[in-house]
Amino acid sequence: MVFGRDFYSAMHMSSESLRDLTSAWMGIPFDLARQQYISAVQAGVIPRSMLHSARFSRALNAAEQLLLGPLARRY
Repeated sequence: MVFGRDFYSAMHMSSESLRDLTSAWMGIPFDLARQQYISAVQAGVIPRSMLHSARFSRALNAAEQLLLGPLARRY
């Protein structure tokens, strides 16, 4: 064994951190879409409805999963 267990553990943690950072960075457009939806509801442009909100959230989560694949965040 060339490297110790601590080295492999550190590399695993680094790769997880990089994946999390990439996932957060690539999720920004979806976060902006969520914020725009909230702002539109607060401004009265879109009716305040739990059903509409749930549908929008499901559709946006599905789009994020489809476009980002394994880098998509899990909710």
